[in-house]
Amino acid sequence: MPMLQEFASVHTADVAVIGIAMERSSSTVESFIDEYGVTYPIGVDAKSTVGSLFPEVVGLPVSLFIDSSGRVVETHIGALTASDLDGFLAPAR
Repeated sequence: MPMLQEFASVHTADVAVIGIAMERSSSTVESFIDEYGVTYPIGVDAKSTVGSLFPEVVGLPVSLFIDSSGRVVETHIGALTASDLDGFLAPAR
């Protein structure tokens, strides 16, 4: 998570990073935020309601890259690397 936090901090003008904690309690998410110093918004989706709205969510972790019109333009299943994030950002520039 420190890598995602750093990406969010560096690219504030380019992207909005939003986390959704699926199948987790609010207290678990708050502990995570405190432990990792997360400053981007994280919503709690304890019943996976939001996840069910996106057919791309077939496993966790999953990252959806959504353009300014709300269209999912890229899906990444599994852990992300800094290189992955830079690669997904490059075509949007």
